[in-house]
Amino acid sequence: MREYRLDGRIILKDKLCELGFDGRRLTLPAAEGAMRITLEVTEDGRLFTEVTDSSGEEYTLHLVEGATGAFVGQVREDYTRAVGEFFDKCTLSPVQLIMRYACGRYGGAPEYLWKNFPDNAVLRRRDTGRWYAVIGRIPRRKLGQDSDAPVDIIVFRAEPQRLEQILKMPGCYPAYHMSKKRWFTVCLDGGAKFDTVCQMADESYKLAVK
Repeated sequence: MREYRLDGRIILKDKLCELGFDGRRLTLPAAEGAMRITLEVTEDGRLFTEVTDSSGEEYTLHLVEGATGAFVGQVREDYTRAVGEFFDKCTLSPVQLIMRYACGRYGGAPEYLWKNFPDNAVLRRRDTGRWYAVIGRIPRRKLGQDSDAPVDIIVFRAEPQRLEQILKMPGCYPAYHMSKKRWFTVCLDGGAKFDTVCQMADESYKLAVK
């Protein structure tokens, strides 16, 4: 059995039934019915997966990087598809959650302006056309951390006199690729609470008036 880290993703429980979950569990055939894939969502919001053969014994070769062959390849393909559909249809990342909040409250939609950076987007006021959020994925090292692992961020506006206080808050850093006098970065790795980030989005929206 394998546990997947959700890394702050929110499980949309209403979508589980649409995908075929019976309560918290979904069982699918793999490799033309020779195997069974089970996905189970726990009460505390974790995902466990298991592949078993016809006798109920656990099968793990699909998780071994060097394992080859037509059968293991088919199991791996079916398993990857099942897990991928769960994440795509039944979960929201912290970025998606904030964008859903902001667009639902203020209208509009994310604008993806940079061909070379397809994950990066902006949110803007519809009345003034000014940006109130810049969304991206950058290496943690860009935030002064000792890691090149990617992390999702949102850059918001702030009153200059409030920046010093904001930068003391969990998950907040100097602005990335924007003026450090009027913008700041929120690292969406769980350090900043969702409600707090929503309040930051509200304040940033109010400042994007001129």
